[in-house]
Amino acid sequence: MSTAGHPNQYRAQPRALQPAPTTPLLSQTTQPAAQPTKCGQIWGIICEAQVTSPDWSHANGQRQHPTLEMRVQTAMRPRCPSAVLGRLAQDPREEVRYQVATNRNCPPGLMEQLAQDLNSMVRCGVAENPGCSPALLGRLAHDKYAVARYQVARHPRCPIATLEQLAADNAYEVRCAAAKHPDCPPELLEGLLHDPELEVATAAASNSNLPKAAVAMWQLARDQRPN
Repeated sequence: MSTAGHPNQYRAQPRALQPAPTTPLLSQTTQPAAQPTKCGQIWGIICEAQVTSPDWSHANGQRQHPTLEMRVQTAMRPRCPSAVLGRLAQDPREEVRYQVATNRNCPPGLMEQLAQDLNSMVRCGVAENPGCSPALLGRLAHDKYAVARYQVARHPRCPIATLEQLAADNAYEVRCAAAKHPDCPPELLEGLLHDPELEVATAAASNSNLPKAAVAMWQLARDQRPN
């Protein structure tokens, strides 16, 4: 299962789904301040002005002004204007586009655009965005990379029909995420109790949506298995 090109922002993601990044990701080491200082706010305004300036150019990927760090930090700003996010969504660096995709202020139309990005890391960022629509999650559930499907299975707005699809995914990490979803229906959880991967079955048994009787029967069956 190829997952090259993703950052380590997927905090709850199983180690098996974490690919090695192909380029240094500044967002891994540069975190936004919890309460920006006045100087930081002014710096952000200046950066946004630079990004939207007609003079800003990244022709052939050589001229990168403002700096990559500034562009990443601007894309991470919770109140970054939609127009600025739209400009940054065209950035040649996937680190910047990923931060745009995960930004809560990212407009729906821009998320639709980024969901078709050639870089799987960016598509995964869309699936992480809390504002991602159920319809768009349904499309991302067909992504060829399991790490993106995993994020869809974890999303609070993931539709039941999509959870049913992901519960049969060929990657056990995706099935496990579906089993842990708070909206996973009891009948789907009962089926996941028989998953060949113990981690998936255990996740299903731990889901509060599963009737206690089904959990008891599963535990009894486990206890009766020969060691």
